Amino acid sequence: FFFGANGVGKSTLVSLINGHYEAPPRSVFIDGVPVEEISKASLRQSVRLLSQGTVNFRLTMRENLALIGPADESYDRLIWQALRMARLDEKVKGFEHGLDEPLAVWNRARESFSGGEMRKANLAILIYGVLLGQVRTIILDEPFGPIDPPSAREILAELRNLRVTLILSAHTTDFIRSNDRVVFLDRIQDRVVAFQGTHLELLDESEGYRNFVGTRRADELEVLLRHARATSFVS
Repeated sequence: FFFGANGVGKSTLVSLINGHYEAPPRSVFIDGVPVEEISKASLRQSVRLLSQGTVNFRLTMRENLALIGPADESYDRLIWQALRMARLDEKVKGFEHGLDEPLAVWNRARESFSGGEMRKANLAILIYGVLLGQVRTIILDEPFGPIDPPSAREILAELRNLRVTLILSAHTTDFIRSNDRVVFLDRIQDRVVAFQGTHLELLDESEGYRNFVGTRRADELEVLLRHARATSFVS
């Protein structure tokens, strides 16, 4: 989970991982392989970045999914699974032609996706790529944006159950505790410094992290309890 203030470089960093920006030689590795030794086509296929903006391709849902892999009727089971995981299946089922309803028609009928639903559609495309076995890493920049918090929590739980590496980047504290590793980017004078650890470790070790998160009493109690448990094991 890449975390830090606006403009500190989070989006640039995740764009280096998927090859959107060219990284200095041997500075970015994927599964131990320098990113410059991986073909652009392979990198773009297996490492997918969903940036802050949502894209309306003005295609049908099936045609959108076909941009990432085969999506004819023989794949409908996987398609509906992806839509369910993105909490979009009921919306699509409600359209006259379902998966084959053009987005432009929805717009003219004033039944278009909301901003949150379009974000879900983009997430469904990435999930579909994982289910097909073509996407191994998902990078989400400001991941859930206009999606309501309850749905966002459900979708994040679905993403964590996939066999995929999940990288999030955000400037808010939503979902920060549930990540295996947090990378906090902090601007100190004219340099950007990265601090790594769990949420509780960073609360312990980084004053900048504590200040940015706005440490509450509950966080402080968590740290104290962890130290108490560690001390009791030692004694």
